[in-house]
Amino acid sequence: MAPVDTETPTVGGVRHAFDAQLSGEARRSPGARAEIALAVNGMRGRRGARAVEAALGALPGVSAYASAAAGTVHVSFDRGHCAVAELVRELEKVGVRITGPAAAAGGSRRSSPGVLGRFARTVRAYPELGWGLLGGVLLVAAWAVHAAGGPQAVRLPLVIGSMVLCGWGTLVDTVKVLSRFKFDIDVLMFAAAIGATVLGEWEEGALLLFLFAMGGAGELMAMDKARRAIAALAKLAPETAIVRGADGAERLVRVEALVVGDRVVVRPFDRVPADGVVESGTSGVDQSPITGESVPAEKAPGDAVFAGTINGEGLLVARVTKLAGESTLAKIVTMVNEAQASKSPTQMFAERVERWYVPGVLVGTAAVMVLPVVLGGGAWATWFYRSMAFLTAASPCALAIGTPAAVLSGIARAARLGVLVKGGAHLENLGRVGAVAMDKTGTLTRGRPEVTDVVVMAGYDERDVMGLAAAVERASSHPLAKAVVTAARARGAAEHGA
Repeated sequence: MAPVDTETPTVGGVRHAFDAQLSGEARRSPGARAEIALAVNGMRGRRGARAVEAALGALPGVSAYASAAAGTVHVSFDRGHCAVAELVRELEKVGVRITGPAAAAGGSRRSSPGVLGRFARTVRAYPELGWGLLGGVLLVAAWAVHAAGGPQAVRLPLVIGSMVLCGWGTLVDTVKVLSRFKFDIDVLMFAAAIGATVLGEWEEGALLLFLFAMGGAGELMAMDKARRAIAALAKLAPETAIVRGADGAERLVRVEALVVGDRVVVRPFDRVPADGVVESGTSGVDQSPITGESVPAEKAPGDAVFAGTINGEGLLVARVTKLAGESTLAKIVTMVNEAQASKSPTQMFAERVERWYVPGVLVGTAAVMVLPVVLGGGAWATWFYRSMAFLTAASPCALAIGTPAAVLSGIARAARLGVLVKGGAHLENLGRVGAVAMDKTGTLTRGRPEVTDVVVMAGYDERDVMGLAAAVERASSHPLAKAVVTAARARGAAEHGA
């Protein structure tokens, strides 16, 4: 028997998000397998993503892939064996809340003026960063006391406070991982910090936790930048559209409410609300957000237009051919989301190494601690000290901190510059590229024509010719016309032929 959902506001909202993305066949067949991409809050870093995957993967007939970078969870499930309510409950157990379909993911923050204002906003947005920095201040103070030969009664509270502030998140993650009988870099880093403390190197243990805390905060900030880049891309399409009915009356509707066959009015300099075909009107449309072409494309009846492109000076009436979630722009956003969710070869290699390396180091530490004593090779205290030194030295701090954050930062930075990188694998491949061939105006060039030379016939003055040309082209918005007018103004001939 299929499980029965408990209707709560949360479950009802999630069910609506699921149904909105399910195919017609899946909606008609409750037992059909379905796939869904959902936007979530509360998934902090790669450790949170792994917790989500493990929680959902334990349900019957469910497989999931979570991306902390995109803030999404991709779920494939059998509706006959798993109910929506069960998915919601499992996500809530790991502190994750569903906010809607993946297309709604992301958000933007307005920057506060001034350096201090921006710093305060950043700390409020990322509390992990604030606690880590405060722990770093205490660590520096403890080192200063130690270097000056200060009393232990002052040094130790400072170090312990630093370790608590920087290591609390690592401790929570370590407990969660161990509760699932698994090992990861978090476990090893925390064990290494404890080992350094046991050796009496309190500052070294606190430094490990501080570095790990800063790496985690940096990873979260990189992920948030990636989400904001995706959100900015999704906002290229307008939120509303003007629909013209059969009687000629016009009404304003949400883009999500558009259906195939609706006739939308695109006023001059407005963005096209949906993919469609022009029914009436002519205009130049800036398609650079979609195609990258810097020169406007002339549109006439029968030509296709894309959501998110910018209309020129003409009035267009277009017939909608695709729903908002199926437009070219929506597919690009989905592609970027999937790119953020994909893992680069280095990330996959690091995870494979982590799977075997962490247990290996822990077993090696136990062996160094116990075997020499059992075989009569020394005192317990001596080999315990050496095993802790081995554990501390074997912790791959750089691998744990650097790999995910570097890839995410690269993708996010590229997206902010207008370059969409389809995953970490492609980003890493760029490092092996020796030559790049470009075939688009606007990629290497500005795509802005300029007048370079003016050749006049005998008996004519260059300023007169340019003035006449500017007078003819002044009313046009064509890029070549603008180039002529600009050149005439530069030569002081803009009004010469008026």
